Amino acid sequence: MAFWIGVAQDVVANLLTAAIVAVVVTLAVAVGFSASPRRLWRRLFPRRPDHRVLVAKTAPAVGATPKFRNRTPFKCPVSPHEQEALVRFYALMNGSDPFDGRCVRLDRLAPEAEVSEVGFFDLLATNLTAYSDNIATPGLWLRFSAVRQWISLVPVLQQVRQAAKTGGDRLRSVEEALANPHMANVTAVSVLVMDSNRKAAIVQRQSRLAVSSGQFGTTAAGTVSDKDLSAGDPFLGAARRELYEETGIEPESLEFEALVLPVQKMQPIFLYTAHMTKPWQAMASLLEQATDFHRETAHMFLLGIDDPKAIASFLATARITDAAAYHIWLAAKRAAGEHALVSAWRSVRPWSVFLRTERYLDLLSPKSN
Repeated sequence: MAFWIGVAQDVVANLLTAAIVAVVVTLAVAVGFSASPRRLWRRLFPRRPDHRVLVAKTAPAVGATPKFRNRTPFKCPVSPHEQEALVRFYALMNGSDPFDGRCVRLDRLAPEAEVSEVGFFDLLATNLTAYSDNIATPGLWLRFSAVRQWISLVPVLQQVRQAAKTGGDRLRSVEEALANPHMANVTAVSVLVMDSNRKAAIVQRQSRLAVSSGQFGTTAAGTVSDKDLSAGDPFLGAARRELYEETGIEPESLEFEALVLPVQKMQPIFLYTAHMTKPWQAMASLLEQATDFHRETAHMFLLGIDDPKAIASFLATARITDAAAYHIWLAAKRAAGEHALVSAWRSVRPWSVFLRTERYLDLLSPKSN
């Protein structure tokens, strides 16, 4: 009898040990593939916004029409079946339902800008897959359920990430990144709106969007679609369209700031700024009429651009896209001066990351008058 009791105890002990090992391994894999450790490191030791992007030395002239190429030089590094699997995995991780619309790819800048058409799924399967920080951090149960799917995609993920390193492990310029035929390089725009009180509108995006889910961003942002090609300058046209769709605002002019590639996803993004003659409270009623405001925006906040300490603290603590952080940094540098802004950044304390980001912002209600 004692013998069988001992055998039973050994079996139970072995089963418990195996279960504990399985849980630990699964948890480690689940945490690892979601890039959570890297995100935590970035929050504890944030990089200055101007060190988080590559800035193009040249950019297409505002209003100029780029040369359109009927045949794109883009060569997807994975098969259509593998791309479909990557898109399903990406959608599972951030709970989105992406649509494969036609987008504008920036092929080159010099001697003249050239563009072509690619699909939105090409972006999800290349630029966003190659840089794992773009994959949303889901709940723990979803991580467990996605482990099996992730394991089956490991060779495909490695293939894409290897293709992203064509020309070296570290990209040194926008032009070098655009020369890689294996990245979709779908062009995007970012618009920052400043009101008459020098308040910039900052949005927190909805949590189930295909790109930058749940992150802080500028007033409006989005990809350049094939429909924008009819505007002559498709980048300026996309900026105006996105701003109107997301805020209802139609500015008299947009000021081009820069063409950047954020290290977060190495996607070319055109930055524009709109200076309004009214305070945001007088324009807030337009938000309710905007077709995409509630679909894409969870909250909208106002940030005083003249306060370098508030700007530095917000950018160091917020989960914000690299392009938006640089865009706000540019506006603050122009308003307060680079020396004051850099000094404020250096004064940010490590424990600030545990404070609520919203303490530096004022909530804007769409129903303000």
